[in-house]
Amino acid sequence: MLDNAIASHSRRTLVAVALAIALATTSIGFAQEPVAGLGVACGQVTATKGTVPFQLPGIPDATVMFEPGDYCATTDNDGSFSVKLPPGIYQTTISAEGYESTSQQVLVPVRGEATLSVFLFPEPKGAPVASLKLGGRGGQPGPVAYNTSMNLDASGSVNISRHGIRWEIRDENGDIVLDPYAVPAQPMQLDPSPIPGSSPLDFTFTPPKPGKFTVTLLLKNSLSEEESSASYVVEAINTPPGAVAKVIAGPNPPSKTPDGKFKIGSGLRSVVEGDMVYLVGWGLDKNTSS
Repeated sequence: MLDNAIASHSRRTLVAVALAIALATTSIGFAQEPVAGLGVACGQVTATKGTVPFQLPGIPDATVMFEPGDYCATTDNDGSFSVKLPPGIYQTTISAEGYESTSQQVLVPVRGEATLSVFLFPEPKGAPVASLKLGGRGGQPGPVAYNTSMNLDASGSVNISRHGIRWEIRDENGDIVLDPYAVPAQPMQLDPSPIPGSSPLDFTFTPPKPGKFTVTLLLKNSLSEEESSASYVVEAINTPPGAVAKVIAGPNPPSKTPDGKFKIGSGLRSVVEGDMVYLVGWGLDKNTSS
């Protein structure tokens, strides 16, 4: 009888302990569950110059800080980083030893990915020295069609500061060229090439009209109050449109496919004398994007 009472009490005790452990485990599990809906900020921090075209070297051990929240990531050997963050807008500061730091805003979406591509300029060691030449692969000096983008290379410049770059473009009358799209009007400034992998020191210039333009790069940094300048003269011309004619063999006239694409004929390369042929013509104008 006594043994049965002891056994029954022991079973009740074990059940109570097991239930307490289960409740504690459940409580701890809820406390450690990660926040739902995290986003990801990732990208690469690179230098401004490289030896391989369109492949800038990454900067290892760069620090990427996200505020608010003091979130931090460090780049790997090729300059890449990735960090999980609650969704929101962050002020991001990127820094590395021997380089100027820079900041930018980033929006991290819910369960999405925000990609950053950041260039760091070396810290200036003295007064800036500007250099400017024709850029682009296979670029040849000479007149260019107006409204056509061309590349100007400033990579020969030294002691450049990200915040000390400005441009001055003057026409053949010496007047400052204004940005045709800016409201209110302001002097035209050049943007880095949009081609992926391009150096931020490879800039594009689009002459807005025929004539000669003097494009001047002006550099300034925290170690010198004086600006260094370098210029390149661009001659823009009005290129006559070109006519392109094509003879299309019959018997069917040119038509469009169901998806709206132009079908230029039957595909025949030769016809019998006296058979019907059709003519298709195009006009090409380098001065317009169409």
